[in-house]
Amino acid sequence: MGNATEMGLAIGAGAIGLVFLNLEQIASLKAAGIEIITKDQKEQLLAVIEKETEPSFIKTEAFSTDDQTKEVVKALKNQRFTWRYLNGLVKDTGLPKEKVKQSLDWLLDNDLGRKSKGDKGDIWSLTQKGREVFLEHKK
Repeated sequence: MGNATEMGLAIGAGAIGLVFLNLEQIASLKAAGIEIITKDQKEQLLAVIEKETEPSFIKTEAFSTDDQTKEVVKALKNQRFTWRYLNGLVKDTGLPKEKVKQSLDWLLDNDLGRKSKGDKGDIWSLTQKGREVFLEHKK
């Protein structure tokens, strides 16, 4: 075999090895073209798609929220962002970090919010269901 072939095989073997090291994080994998999507990337892409897609129907579901959660939802619906860090939400809402985290946990528990990993820690977004439930809350 030539050097180029050996190098290609070595790179391919290394890539496959890396995949198996983080197998629990892989959501999608293509073989020949080597396209790997992690679970966090998939979650982040889904949030962008849901944010930019108009709902085809609106299902009415009642949720009782307090004023602090309404402020967190308002900050999450800011059109400048798809994903928000906790510190950004604290800054936008003016609420203490513990209160914002409490609201984010409530949104997660009710499938109205989602959490993923960003470069600097956890990031938060509304789910499609959350966007539909809180349609009346503007920027």
